[in-house]
Amino acid sequence: MILYSHKNPVIDSSRLEFFDEGGCAEVFFYYNLFLKIYKPNCDNHLKIKKYIFELLKVIDAPNIVKLIDCYFNIEEVSSRIAAYTMNPVNGKKIDLMKCERNHLIELFKNLEVTLKLLSKYEIILDDLHKKNIIFTDDCITILDPDLFFKKNIFYNCDSYRLNKLKLIDFLNSYIYLQFLRTDNLFIYPFITEHRNNLLSDDISLSLTENTIYDSGLSKSLKKK
Repeated sequence: MILYSHKNPVIDSSRLEFFDEGGCAEVFFYYNLFLKIYKPNCDNHLKIKKYIFELLKVIDAPNIVKLIDCYFNIEEVSSRIAAYTMNPVNGKKIDLMKCERNHLIELFKNLEVTLKLLSKYEIILDDLHKKNIIFTDDCITILDPDLFFKKNIFYNCDSYRLNKLKLIDFLNSYIYLQFLRTDNLFIYPFITEHRNNLLSDDISLSLTENTIYDSGLSKSLKKK
């Protein structure tokens, strides 16, 4: 496959080093970047739209993986891209369940900047799951923007709250699975969403102990 870009030369396949793959794409080390190439059988609607890619680059939200360049199968640019490069995520990974309360709240306060930027441009998060989000000591990074979309008239709530609800749904599912693995039970959902709150406020109110793990155990004991 020959991949073209209007900014850079065609991809040099000899510099590709396999890193990982999913159902729709393969990811390679490419020089000092990651290169994601969609598989030939990937449905078109699962590929990121060019205007979303370019808009995310302009916004440059701190909690979205930094996108570099997009590539196409033909020299003429189309609405859906065939591959793109992005920066690797730096930082020491942390265990979300054991992260101290104040540290966790600060991470989610920083995430507010990204949520407000996305909401300003009415970009909605999608496809949030544990492989698409990395928790490091200084940042929460969303890796896979392929299914991000522009809000349309079918959504009644504002963009910020819609993104907040998606993140809270992801976090509750993530925390629930972590507790199942330790044979402990807690009251689900862990994070309660309040319509007029910021995400960080909802996190603060739900996290009553020093860590998510401690707080979940406390809620379980109260339930009994």
